[in-house]
Amino acid sequence: MSFHQLPDAQGLYSPSFEHDACGIGFYANIKGRPSHNIVKNGLEMLCRLEHRAGRGGDGKTGDGAGLMVQIPDAFFRLKCPELELPAKGDYGVGQFFFSENVEEREAIEQRINELIESEGQVLIGWRTAPTNKKLLSDIAKSTAPVVRQVFIKKNENIENSLDFERKLYLIRKQAEFWAKQNNYTLIIHTQIQNPTGKAIYRLSCGILFFTKKMKKESISVKVKSIKN
Repeated sequence: MSFHQLPDAQGLYSPSFEHDACGIGFYANIKGRPSHNIVKNGLEMLCRLEHRAGRGGDGKTGDGAGLMVQIPDAFFRLKCPELELPAKGDYGVGQFFFSENVEEREAIEQRINELIESEGQVLIGWRTAPTNKKLLSDIAKSTAPVVRQVFIKKNENIENSLDFERKLYLIRKQAEFWAKQNNYTLIIHTQIQNPTGKAIYRLSCGILFFTKKMKKESISVKVKSIKN
């Protein structure tokens, strides 16, 4: 079947639903062995998807690109020993985008801390993810967020990761609801946000997202953690 030859309508399928979509790639070690080589190859694959993306007139502002990885347990233990992380799988990580307004950010973080406690989980701590704004366009710099990560320990009475994921989900959804009540913008899995908006990209004990509104080839430079 060539690009211009779509199947005829049949059953629940109709060619009228066909449309262009974002590019996506998948890279993994079939033996389940984590390594930075997977990240490096993933970034190379991302750069090869340039034709699937848009770019601003300045040549630097992209319409969004990112990488999804397993939580880098060894990396966090190396870079944040002060957190004293529990065993792999016994903690979750949430990634937040905040504005430069410190008072606003602290208020939101305090509410997240309260929600963690109310759901019976344990707050380990917060971390500011290092970033590099040098490659950003003036447009992107004007709204570049402060990236913060929260670490949450699983309650010892929770027996499996699925139940823990459900608890993390409840924390995230309640945070969204609270933000809406207080006129904050809290967006999930998207890069559309106003200059004072906040975004929870993921809150999970299994995976982590790195996403930016920039050129594909600049992701690893902007997000310093990916380079390591």
